[in-house]
Order: sequence, then structure tokens, then C-alpha cells
Amino acid sequence: MSWNHWAHLTNLPDAPAAQLLVDALIGYGVPARMESEPALLGEVRHCRVLVDASLLHRARWFLAQGQISDAELDFLATGSLPSEEGQ
Repeated sequence: MSWNHWAHLTNLPDAPAAQLLVDALIGYGVPARMESEPALLGEVRHCRVLVDASLLHRARWFLAQGQISDAELDFLATGSLPSEEGQ
């Protein structure tokens, strides 16, 4: 499926976090994709998350609801659980 009009939703610091958001948006019914520049010598490149322009308002609402926490993004990007210090 392809859409002619994509709108920029947000930038994320890495591909795993961007892909997580794309997957969540698609699950919510908002067509989404990510774009990133090729990495150069291990340099981290930001990823852009794009959504169907006609559903940009819905995607912004989804983000505002905090459906994905920072801890979830960290876990899915790194595979590591937060430190359990103090227990």
C-alpha cells in the first residue's frame, strides 16, 4: 500500500525506537513509516517518523496520550531492563 502524501510526525534518535513507534501507530490504525540517513562509520543518525498526512491529527493525539513510555522505548531499543538499584 502506498500513500502519496506523508507528513512528518517526529524525529527519534535511533532506528529501533522509530520502528517501535511506527509499529504502534500502524497498530492504532495510522499508516506510518520511518526514514533515516545511512550511518557513516558508526555515527548515530536520527530517524524521521512519517504518517499518512490525512491522519496526522490522530497520530499527534496518539503521541500525546503517552501510549509508549520512555522505559518501553529503552527496553525495545536495547533489550535491557532498567536497573533495579535500591532493592
